[in-house]
Amino acid sequence: MGLYSPGDTVKVSSNGEDFRVRLAQIGTPERNQPHGSQATQALEAMVLMKQVGLTVTDVDRYGRLVATIYIDGVDVNGALVVESHAWVYRQYMTDETLLDDESKAREARMGLWADSNAVTPWNWRRGVRSPAAVVSKVRSNNRNNAACGSKRYCGEMTSCKEAMYFLNSCGLS
Repeated sequence: MGLYSPGDTVKVSSNGEDFRVRLAQIGTPERNQPHGSQATQALEAMVLMKQVGLTVTDVDRYGRLVATIYIDGVDVNGALVVESHAWVYRQYMTDETLLDDESKAREARMGLWADSNAVTPWNWRRGVRSPAAVVSKVRSNNRNNAACGSKRYCGEMTSCKEAMYFLNSCGLS
C-alpha cells in the first residue's frame, strides 16, 4: 500500500493492479495546510505495507474508489478521526458514530484540534485560510451575525453555506 497526499487517499495494489482509494466519510488537512503532514504520517503509520480490507461505497469524480479501510478489523477512517487527524465529512457521512468520535477529539484539543483556528480542508481548497474568513464570507453572503454561539438550530440558518459554517467551525451537530 502506498500513500498519496493528502492523508485521505492511498494506493492499494491487488493482483498486480493499483487502485487509488479515497477514504470515505472523512477529510484530512491538505498537504500545505496546518497539520497536513501529521495527518499523512498518521495514515502512513497505520497502513503502509500492510494488508488491508476495503468496503467500497462509491467511485468519485476523479476515478478513485471511495472506501473504508480496515486493518485487522480496525476502521482506519474512524481511527483518523479518533486520533484527531481528520474531520468528519458531513456531506458524505453515513456512520453517525463518527460525529461522537470527532466531538471527543475536539474536546481533547489534540492533533488538528490543538489549533483553535483549524479550517476544514474543503474550505481550505476554496481559499479560506482562517475561521474569520469563513465568518466574513457567511456574513457578506447572508448579512447575518455568524459568530459561534449566535445560532444553534437549523431553523436559525438562512443558507446551506451558513449552516455548514456553524456545523464545521463551531462544533454544532
